[in-house]
Amino acid sequence: MDKNLCVLEVKPVTGAIAGFAKDITTLATFVTKYEYHAGILLVFGDALLDAEAVRKKLGLDFNALRKLNVFVIWAQNAQSGVVEL
Repeated sequence: MDKNLCVLEVKPVTGAIAGFAKDITTLATFVTKYEYHAGILLVFGDALLDAEAVRKKLGLDFNALRKLNVFVIWAQNAQSGVVEL
């Protein structure tokens, strides 16, 4: 898997917590074992939430993930842009 830049998982913010955990494990494996430069979990939906509410909902250690080059990005809706969590 030489020269791959990143691996991407996409989930709705309403997804099950177990699904987020599985995707984070998959992303971390690609980055650490297969030497991808980064892993990205793109979470989308629910313009009524703020970034802190999404962080709490996902229950992830975002600092530890960044150290692994795994990034969680949230897009509230198509017009709002994205926020790194």
